[in-house]
Amino acid sequence: GPGEGTYAKLFRPVHKGVWWTAVEVHKPYVAKYTLRSTKTRTRYDEIHVEDVRNSAEHLFHRDLVILGDVLEHVER
Repeated sequence: GPGEGTYAKLFRPVHKGVWWTAVEVHKPYVAKYTLRSTKTRTRYDEIHVEDVRNSAEHLFHRDLVILGDVLEHVER
C-alpha cells in the first residue's frame, strides 16, 4: 500500500508530470496520512480503497508498480 506516502514524497519532486496511483485496503489511512492530494499534487493523484487482490487488472498496466509492505500480508 502507499503507507505514509513515502515513495510519492521522495520521487514526485524529481519526476514531475508522473501520475501517482495508490491502492490502500484500509480506508482510514487515506485521511490519516493525507494520501490524496489532487490539488497540491504532493502525494497521490488517484487512490483506490480496496484489496489489491480484487483490483481491476488495468491498474497494473503501468511503467512501474511498487508493492510496498504488501506481499507479506497476502495469503499464499
